[in-house]
Amino acid sequence: MTFQIGQLNDDQFQLELSLSAANAESLGVAAASVGIDSVASAQAAMDAIDTAIDSINQYMAKVGAYQNRLQYTIENLEGIAMLAQANMAPQQILQLLG
Repeated sequence: MTFQIGQLNDDQFQLELSLSAANAESLGVAAASVGIDSVASAQAAMDAIDTAIDSINQYMAKVGAYQNRLQYTIENLEGIAMLAQANMAPQQILQLLG
């Protein structure tokens, strides 16, 4: 997904969000691939679960970074909008007087 976060239509003002699949199968912890019928398979299952948790943590960090960038952009645009409104007030008063 690509979000337009600025005034120009170029890469500098766009945020591209791309995440890999995060389901049990893609994380390697689907029921068919995780077994506990022996000590070796249980250890392999624990390794797979640890790897899946690491992957989920990486996804969460990515989403947090995207969220932080979007929040910064929102706050910046609000500051610009407030300045634009403040700059318009004197002009509107002058139009009323003129």
